Amino acid sequence: MSEMLPKIPREVTTRYLLIGSVCLGCGSTFFPKRGLCPLCGRKGKLAPKSLAKEGNVVSASILRGRRQRVIGVVEVDGCKIPTTLTDVDMDSDVMKLIGMEVVPTFRRIREDEVIEYGLVFRPKDPLDDREPARPKKTEVSGKAGLVGYGVYIPRFRIRIEKICKVFGKDPKLYIRGLGIEEKSVGNFNEDSITFAVEAAKRALRRTGVEADGIGFIGLGTESPPYAVKSAITTIAMAIGAGHNVRGRTSEFACKAATDQIPDAINAVDSGETDYALVIGSDKAQGEPGDDLYFSVGEGACALLFGKTNVIARVEGFKTYISDTPDFWRKEGEHPKHGGRFTGLPGYFRHVISAAKMLMEDLGLGPSDFDYAVFHQPNSKFPLKAAKMLGFGLDKIKQGLKVRWIGNTYAASTLIGLASILDVAEDNQRILAVSYGSGAGSDAMSIMTEEGINEARGLTVDDIVMNKVYVDHDFYALSKGVLR
Repeated sequence: MSEMLPKIPREVTTRYLLIGSVCLGCGSTFFPKRGLCPLCGRKGKLAPKSLAKEGNVVSASILRGRRQRVIGVVEVDGCKIPTTLTDVDMDSDVMKLIGMEVVPTFRRIREDEVIEYGLVFRPKDPLDDREPARPKKTEVSGKAGLVGYGVYIPRFRIRIEKICKVFGKDPKLYIRGLGIEEKSVGNFNEDSITFAVEAAKRALRRTGVEADGIGFIGLGTESPPYAVKSAITTIAMAIGAGHNVRGRTSEFACKAATDQIPDAINAVDSGETDYALVIGSDKAQGEPGDDLYFSVGEGACALLFGKTNVIARVEGFKTYISDTPDFWRKEGEHPKHGGRFTGLPGYFRHVISAAKMLMEDLGLGPSDFDYAVFHQPNSKFPLKAAKMLGFGLDKIKQGLKVRWIGNTYAASTLIGLASILDVAEDNQRILAVSYGSGAGSDAMSIMTEEGINEARGLTVDDIVMNKVYVDHDFYALSKGVLR
């Protein structure tokens, strides 16, 4: 039995939420939590305390090897915390890390039979200081709608030409064929759960909603860390949602997240919960040398639904499915795809059918929509789908992010939607159509509400442009190709 099993549930608040203790007598702060103040003894009374969300490195050492890592001590609220320092420049002088401002981030700590998660620290960057704008007054609606969203895209990028060089491919051919110039790469200690946690935290920060008001979490992913073990429990504990949370994980390929939006809305409308989260998150996979290896990206998007300060509503939702095995992955294998078969019988048949069903049901046409976003396995497919449906480039370019981050699978459509919400005005209509191989599409018509301009925050474009380029060795290590 794994030695970590007993301590994971016991240390959740410490490891996931950075909660220590404060003495109400002398004001001293301790981490991890203590039962007795060493200064006041039995006279002191200790209470839980959430530590600050940033600190400074006081010591650091680089552990060399194929998978190098940095360990160190970070001072937060006067507490010295032994930790891992992640996402740092391994080639820099370790002394340059001393005094560096760092912030906590949720990552894998280690793995034997089970995966141990927790907070480590990464360098603070300019995006961490971007405070979201929030509505000036609180308005409660009668029906559930979107109240906020958060996007997490790893800041590491690899240019397609770097991958082409390793496999002896023509970079111009791949860049032109895929319409992808570079893509996002997570660190080796990130996965679909850590991405989901970071995206959810950004959604909560944007809205000011307390996590303990969330009673439903729906996760859509093609890359769950476990074949059998809920990801929802880890996400709920890591964001502070508490124990009264219902949720499920869907693996309907790249529409696994949109598939859960009706459930989230119903959970709020029924009175089951005040807020519900839907998260699309993937550390996308591809066999080395396969086309997917050149196109798959990584990231997550979280949508928060509720009745308070609604910024947009889903006014219509339609699904079109068929038994079309255009893409699949068996246990322990890399994904496989049907080549050209993924096009017309797969992507286009389902995306076009779902969109047409929705517009017919609502009595709408392309001219009634201000924006549109489609699932983005590459740049060509969504552009062609838009043209087939009668949408011009002006309506889809804002949500088209695949050229710079790759195909983020279950997060793809949601990240594009979030980018549109970043710029949308009051009372504008958005068409969003996902696609999941196997196969199916969800089509949604979304209307923005008055006051959406008051809920601006960190934008998708900000996140996309916050990047550091890496080589293929880093990429292969992060994918587990090299160990």
